[in-house]
Amino acid sequence: MKDRYLVSARQDGFHVNSRQFSYPNSKLTRFPVPEEKVPWEVLKLFFSTTKSPVVMNGNPGGRTGISGRGALSCLGPNLSVELVITRWRDSEKSVLEYLAVSEKCLNHSREKGSILPGLKLYINMISINLNTDNAWVEMTVLNIHLDRKSQVMVDINNTVTSSVLHNGALQWQEVSSKATLGSNQRESLRLAAALHNRKF
Repeated sequence: MKDRYLVSARQDGFHVNSRQFSYPNSKLTRFPVPEEKVPWEVLKLFFSTTKSPVVMNGNPGGRTGISGRGALSCLGPNLSVELVITRWRDSEKSVLEYLAVSEKCLNHSREKGSILPGLKLYINMISINLNTDNAWVEMTVLNIHLDRKSQVMVDINNTVTSSVLHNGALQWQEVSSKATLGSNQRESLRLAAALHNRKF
């Protein structure tokens, strides 16, 4: 399995999404951390964002303006996996497509009994508004590229066809920068496109 790493979780500045003033789904607000004070290497700021004295396990992206674990399940890294399933639209490999899964389908779309080879595209901290000084999300992105003639592809295509007839929760869509996705999903597609030598 090949590993492909992004340069840094700081590519959007110093994890800007992790420093949004209001902490999601709560009344908590973050201490506003100026860009130059985000790195841990800079002298410690004199503020206390919560009653928790936790200082260990500093967020690798730097300060966020709130300490503790917040809404995440544990201190330190909180692991998450994103799966990018791709295929070629036709035998000429003219268009790379990915399987788009709507939120309403996520609880019902688990494939059982199949072990598929995949490539690891990315492992890194991602900048999201749930991150704190002491708890953050680390994302692993895996790409499973399906052979058009495999039984798994036949099964998925049958499920997609059935889904389109009922609620459209599963669809094959072109891997493109025009896809309407969040920044993390867009980056996952960009890496998948690069892996398969396609422009994004």
